[in-house]
Amino acid sequence: MMTRFNDDVENISKLSDRPNIEDGYTAASLKALFDKAGVDIKKYINTVLLPELESTKAGESGADKIGSAPIASVPGNSVQAKLKALSEQINGIVNGTIPDGSVTPEKFSPEIAAFLTSASIRVNLYTEPGSHTFTVSRDGTYKFTVTGGGGGGGVDPDNTSHKLGGGGGATAVVFADLKSGDVCLLNVGAGGHGLVVTGNSLTTHASDGTGSSLTVNGALVATAEGGCAKKGKRAVATGGQINYSGGYPKAGDYYGTTGGEIELCFGGDSKLGNGAAFSEDTPGIGGGGCCGRYYGSGIYGAGTDGGSGAVMIEYMK
Repeated sequence: MMTRFNDDVENISKLSDRPNIEDGYTAASLKALFDKAGVDIKKYINTVLLPELESTKAGESGADKIGSAPIASVPGNSVQAKLKALSEQINGIVNGTIPDGSVTPEKFSPEIAAFLTSASIRVNLYTEPGSHTFTVSRDGTYKFTVTGGGGGGGVDPDNTSHKLGGGGGATAVVFADLKSGDVCLLNVGAGGHGLVVTGNSLTTHASDGTGSSLTVNGALVATAEGGCAKKGKRAVATGGQINYSGGYPKAGDYYGTTGGEIELCFGGDSKLGNGAAFSEDTPGIGGGGCCGRYYGSGIYGAGTDGGSGAVMIEYMK
């Protein structure tokens, strides 16, 4: 508690109606009497009140002496007591003392609880070539992005002196309203192989990437072709609400030109990944591989593989 100011300040009201010398008052003593209340209050503020408010001594600090109205779940009657209780609660959180399982969705707003409940199935990404099964565990609208594998990089089969990056895989985008228990079969396409060289000789031309597909409850819903390893053909997608063709190989001067032609050295892009621009690059999802090389006199350099395809599943609502 703060020390109270209890001094008598009724100095003037106790005077007679006509205070005079006969009553024992001089001009100086009468003036002092008029000033006395202010002087006493000033002394109390400067020597008692402020030192108590400014004190930091444990148990006697200003915060110990200031009361506080009740705050739910924060015990104590003074500011200091409530600050201490809050500090202990915060330290408990920081130190991990909240028991496991004590924070449940019921303790959040309905909107936050719904979001947290769905978060574990909000995005699934499958990039390993082959078949995968996704079983729906929550009713709602899902977005499927299906991308074929990228084509391998090599040389133009019709003009082996011309370098040629692999084309990007196509992409189909599907929106579907699904129920818990629905079964989706996902087929992820592989990237095509780059130009294969044994010693200095061309052994095998680059190959196309393989396609990806989506089947829902036994019905084929969408397909996305793999990227091509030769000019004049682009990978296409079918069945989606949105369909993207695979990107063509891109022109590049990293390996120069042949016969004045602009060479398509760099792998084409897919909707989900970039093609490789150099032999050291790893193409992104569905991106085409970097070109092989022909040095003349039957001497070749290997191309790089295209990126694998993917199926991405997003829970929308």
